[in-house]
Amino acid sequence: MCVCVIGKQAIYVPLNHKSYVYNDRLGDDVQMSPNKFKELFLNILTKRQFKYIYHNAKFDLSVMRTFLGKPMPDPFWDTMLASQLLFQDEEHSLKFQYNKYVAVEDEGVNRFDNLFHGITFDYVPIKTATVYGAKDAFMTLELFEYQFKKLSEPEFSGVKYVMENIEMPLLPILEDMQRTGVNLNMAMCEEFKEKYSIRLAEAEKRVYAEINKYKEKIDEYRMEHYNVKLDDPILLTSPAQLSILFYDIIGYKLKSGGRGTGRSELQEINTDLTKALLDFRGMQKLIDAFIVALPQRIDRGFDNKIHTSLIDLSPISVMI
Repeated sequence: MCVCVIGKQAIYVPLNHKSYVYNDRLGDDVQMSPNKFKELFLNILTKRQFKYIYHNAKFDLSVMRTFLGKPMPDPFWDTMLASQLLFQDEEHSLKFQYNKYVAVEDEGVNRFDNLFHGITFDYVPIKTATVYGAKDAFMTLELFEYQFKKLSEPEFSGVKYVMENIEMPLLPILEDMQRTGVNLNMAMCEEFKEKYSIRLAEAEKRVYAEINKYKEKIDEYRMEHYNVKLDDPILLTSPAQLSILFYDIIGYKLKSGGRGTGRSELQEINTDLTKALLDFRGMQKLIDAFIVALPQRIDRGFDNKIHTSLIDLSPISVMI
């Protein structure tokens, strides 16, 4: 846990560091007990009112809610979100934003993986972790002060309005939605799987029925090009084999002169075969991407729900 209060020194509170020799949690003589920290922090929440500033608030709010057993107060600012509003086409990590817009010179601030080479943070020695963790809190506060001043300029008044009145109020709602999750009706999934698997098989039959209209040409091509891989039956999921069928065997022509087998190309060709293939692909995508994939996303070790990652700000222009 790292904290920095305006006008105060940044601090890092170690809670669950482990011995890399014994692989056990280090004792309370060198770090604070998580229960003790939780008690102290909850006491602060009830007695003091602060404006909370984060970098990637949605993640931190979820972590703190799990740890404390109750939601944190709504955040005042998220420096990652502000960087997305201000500088859409850049990297929005804390280190990058701080080094580019705040640091006077290179302060040697590096990414975690560059510094610790695959070591998880709980195995980093506490003295080293203190410097790294406290620096993060300090950088977040410094970056906030830069961003707040920047957004207070008249030309950014519209962006500031979006930040304060739309994006920040939305953050805790999105965090709550992610945590709440989505129930999935497994019985209905099984019903859909059976139903649409039958439809997929029927769609596949229609495609092959159309392909069989060119059986003589296909057999002739195989005899003349025995070194070219062309399965029997032709593999419907192979762009290479479909390209041979469409352009070398049947003789379809595209305006571009290309040999694509994507949706736009099939729509341009617009024959009974390509229509049947589009129907087959749509049915297959429905099954693979939703009916089969969604049950695999259930968090069975937590609450048997699907927990999404909701994007609070897409990379679109918000200059008003």
